[in-house]
Amino acid sequence: MPYETRIIRDLEGLESLRSDWGALATHPNADLDFYRLIVRSRLPGVSPYVLALQEGGSLVALAVGRVEEATVDFRIGYRTVWAPRVRALTLVYGGWLGDQSDDVATAIVLEFMSALKNGEADLIQFDWLPTESSLYRIARSTPSFLCRDHVVQSQMHSLMGLRGTLDEVLGQLSSNH
Repeated sequence: MPYETRIIRDLEGLESLRSDWGALATHPNADLDFYRLIVRSRLPGVSPYVLALQEGGSLVALAVGRVEEATVDFRIGYRTVWAPRVRALTLVYGGWLGDQSDDVATAIVLEFMSALKNGEADLIQFDWLPTESSLYRIARSTPSFLCRDHVVQSQMHSLMGLRGTLDEVLGQLSSNH
């Protein structure tokens, strides 16, 4: 399904998304004010890259990213043999907001890939993307064989439900904590 796309590349442009963004954000890394703080604190080497997908004038999804200067280390053992400077387009952890369908994931991947073709970025990073998500699956299968990462690092994330008040939980910890 074709979506209307808009890419925000400056801090001022983010304000036009504030109300919709606030309704969609579920992770602290993707909170608009926190995102703005991170981008501002890393200037001048970082710029916003927020993809807004709309359908019929309504916001469907956001892909909250940034373009940042980075170094890619190529190593043999512990020795770095080459470390080129690149512009990395990074989707922040928790930065896929809104509709999580295959259609939206495909639109995000294709738009990010067009940033490579246009020379806005040299590589794309999806930080800590859940491996069961459609965005992960589509990002791993859409680019050509030579254009995708073949050394993927997985990181287990766990949640623990706590019973009782904070004082009760802290009271149950041993003195070593």
